[in-house]
Amino acid sequence: MGCGQPPYFKTSGERVHLVNNSKASDHTWQEVVAFLEWDATDKKDYTFAHTCGFFAEELHNRAEYCGFRTAFVIVEFETGELHALNAFNIADYGLVYIDCTGKGRFEVPAPADTSIELASVSSRDKVAYIVEGEKMSFISLGYTEQNFSYEWYKKCRARLEAYINDLARYKKDLALYEENVRELQRWYHEWCENEGENEGENEDRDALFWEQFIRLRQYHDWLRGDDPFPEQGQRLQLERKRLGTEWAEVRGYNWQESESPVKSIKVYW
Repeated sequence: MGCGQPPYFKTSGERVHLVNNSKASDHTWQEVVAFLEWDATDKKDYTFAHTCGFFAEELHNRAEYCGFRTAFVIVEFETGELHALNAFNIADYGLVYIDCTGKGRFEVPAPADTSIELASVSSRDKVAYIVEGEKMSFISLGYTEQNFSYEWYKKCRARLEAYINDLARYKKDLALYEENVRELQRWYHEWCENEGENEGENEDRDALFWEQFIRLRQYHDWLRGDDPFPEQGQRLQLERKRLGTEWAEVRGYNWQESESPVKSIKVYW
């Protein structure tokens, strides 16, 4: 812990200047969240001229002005540049790190499976999970369940990865199902085109028709709006519903981690 002006210089060459409010105090989590949702610091873009130091300085000074006792935090990594963010001593939970860095750094990453698209987030205010020796990580404000331990973050990350794996499996199963339907259509149209041609002379084709008769019935069911493969279709519908519910619960976990583990954390009030 430290006090006074932190030894942090912005890209402009200016030193960060914190403006404290002697009447500022600690607040509850709900009050801090309400302030962060109101504050627009996170709406600005992260650029070379407006990096994390600007965001952390601005949020600190705005929060202090509004009566929230706020810290400026400097995170040093084992490799790479420093990162600046904030912290609040939450009355009901203790020290909680908050990152309001805008669009351009720590983006929502694309999964390894390029067929999967994960939605972006509307707010860039997020809880930072920081432990020396581990990568700095984030969860959106509304998804923390008021749990701020790094072990909790690990469980959230595992749950997100399980969702991504399940989604990839669902997409492969759905593609196979749709291919089966297309194959059924192709077979039916091919049979219609050849029907009656050299009638009685191609016993193999006639035998194939009777073997595939059930597929013809399936195609007719599909034309009426019924599922040609009901067991597979029902399973896919249930899986789609489950994944939709799961995504609503885990999407706030989906933030990029720091590339390097944390070496040190310095907090300035």
